[in-house]
Amino acid sequence: MGMLKNVIRKEGVMGFRLEYLRAQVKLQQPANLEKLPTVDGIELELGNIGVLSDGAGTLDYILEAFFNIIPNLFRKQIINSLEPIVSQAIEDELKKLNLEEIIEEKLKKQ
Repeated sequence: MGMLKNVIRKEGVMGFRLEYLRAQVKLQQPANLEKLPTVDGIELELGNIGVLSDGAGTLDYILEAFFNIIPNLFRKQIINSLEPIVSQAIEDELKKLNLEEIIEEKLKKQ
């Protein structure tokens, strides 16, 4: 049992690291301002995904290896599942905009 004590501890700290997230969004706005803008396309790109573990003893190495390999293997699936969520969130924010008011303010400044 004393040997396992050095392998597994009850406390530790884990950190998540994402190298970068790039989003390219194409929006479409009809000339009729009464119609809302829509997301015409979205492309996401994720950088390297990593997990840092400290305090779990030897288990740190196993956790880091597992969590640093698996997400990177499924990067495309992660992106494909995130795109509709991000697209919907952007459309929800676009619905809050009053485009006529924004255009009138810009025209007044000129």
